[in-house]
Amino acid sequence: MRLLRLAIDGSGMFHGRQIPDQGEFDSGLVVLSGPNESGKTTLLAFLRGLMYGFPDARKKENRYPPLAGGRHGSRVLLSDGTDRRIWVERFSGSKGGPVRVYEDAGAELPAAALSGLLAHIPEEVCRGVFAFGLAELAGLDTLDAEGITDRIYGAGLGTAVSPAKVAEELEKSQARILRPWGKARLNEAALALAEKRGQLRTVGDLQGEYERRCSELEDAEQESSRLSSAVETALQSVKTTLPEALYVWLLWAPCRRRHMASRRASTAMS
Repeated sequence: MRLLRLAIDGSGMFHGRQIPDQGEFDSGLVVLSGPNESGKTTLLAFLRGLMYGFPDARKKENRYPPLAGGRHGSRVLLSDGTDRRIWVERFSGSKGGPVRVYEDAGAELPAAALSGLLAHIPEEVCRGVFAFGLAELAGLDTLDAEGITDRIYGAGLGTAVSPAKVAEELEKSQARILRPWGKARLNEAALALAEKRGQLRTVGDLQGEYERRCSELEDAEQESSRLSSAVETALQSVKTTLPEALYVWLLWAPCRRRHMASRRASTAMS
């Protein structure tokens, strides 16, 4: 982003003022100089107000209200590094004042485009590093404000992401995964793994029991087959010998009766 021109409707001692008076700022280094009370700090506050919003009465800082007339605010012409020329317009109001962003040709842009023009540099970085005045110099601890250093890195990368924030999120993620207590994801995974291993051991035991039962069943089936074969052999033997045994019985039965009758007769005679 490059600053091309300021158009001030009202801010401090300025009213209806164009800076520079003619044309635009040069592309190189631009120095605005002047004696005390000539309006240098007013211009700085005006620029910060246009970019980030004008302070309201609740903030303990000079608002630089328009002393010479006009509305508090106006617009600034910027270049985005290409051929586009973009106006940023803002007047003091609620929440810093509404902002309007539009191209020099007239095409409206979303208000969020301003953040991209500023390379997503937050206001505290702008105040502490890029646009500090006498008030910031009087309090050097501003440069030590939390997040200044890492936001500079983020601004250099053209992103609103803070390296410190990224590191903090990584540490939180690491804690969620690796912390040795509580419901860390690694602990939960270890518990789940132990449970699965227990289930596998149970399945292994059941498989062993199943294989043992299958072996016993196979032995029982073999024994049943052997007994069935033995019974079949015995039945065949009985079928073969039964007629002969019946014939012998038929011959033996009368002989036995005669023998028993003879023994009774002998007994009676004696």
